[in-house]
Amino acid sequence: LDIARGATIGLNPDDKPEEMRRRFEGLAEFLTQRIGKHRLEVAETHAALRDGLANGRYSLAIMSPLNYVEAKRSID
Repeated sequence: LDIARGATIGLNPDDKPEEMRRRFEGLAEFLTQRIGKHRLEVAETHAALRDGLANGRYSLAIMSPLNYVEAKRSID
């Protein structure tokens, strides 16, 4: 994690982006207290979330169990 750049957290596109950000407000507040600079980003598709995690766009991703398994397979 590049502290100067902050963390980018990728979210599953399970709902409208503004709704997803609202759902994760608590996490955002916690991260602000713990690591400071960060950004929540709702991926456009599940595949984009997996790819973003694999290529380093996201520091971490909040995804479904199935999406995790598919991401793990694509990275290995």
